Amino acid sequence: MSRPLGPKPPGSTAQSSKVARWLGRVARVLVASPDYLDAFGRPEQPADLAEHEAIVTLTARGPDHLWRLTRGEREYTVGVRGRLRSTTLLANFRGALAGLGIALVPRWLAREALADERLELVLPHFEAPTIDLFAVYRARDRGSPVLTALVTSMRRALSR
Repeated sequence: MSRPLGPKPPGSTAQSSKVARWLGRVARVLVASPDYLDAFGRPEQPADLAEHEAIVTLTARGPDHLWRLTRGEREYTVGVRGRLRSTTLLANFRGALAGLGIALVPRWLAREALADERLELVLPHFEAPTIDLFAVYRARDRGSPVLTALVTSMRRALSR
């Protein structure tokens, strides 16, 4: 599914200058390095996160200081704080690897580091909300074979 985004550019006959194509839902997990958790303790409940160093994502709406988790039907919202703030999930992931705190990152990004024990899941019995991921591109590129291959590859990777 793709849909037009934004206003029609001046003089354009196209419905929109950009298109968003849904790629999939991304599961997120809380992670930290074993060294960080050995030094500062392993949270046992969501409220414990408030006492830890969080690696905070900076979004268009500002810092993501509220982390939402669920367990069964119960939802928890925890205010977190941290000195490391980033606009990229890759920087948050690398900060967690470096032992700088707890990060909320896509599961696919952390998969390998979890498997080889460079990172540990934090509060593994709780779930963070999934996020929808979209590819946004120029409408005039819609039929591009390269773009089609990229979007197909990304959708396949996200479905694993």
